[in-house]
Amino acid sequence: TAALPDAPTHDDALLRAPVAGTLTLWQAHDGDQVEAGQVVAVIEAMKMETRIEAHRAGRLSRLADAGQVLAHDAPLARIE
Repeated sequence: TAALPDAPTHDDALLRAPVAGTLTLWQAHDGDQVEAGQVVAVIEAMKMETRIEAHRAGRLSRLADAGQVLAHDAPLARIE
């Protein structure tokens, strides 16, 4: 299936999972204003926790739910 010609190939607003694992905890609420570097979520993979930091300042819109198993690079949230 071909991508739509106007579909963005890279979206700077997307916060993506740096590792595959289970999203165990959101530390920021949907709609919160977050700062760059602020820990917003935790992913657990093989009994190790990875703290997910906001890549930029802005309003957080969650795209994944706590308890969800995510692939590497899966979208977690948008920060706009």
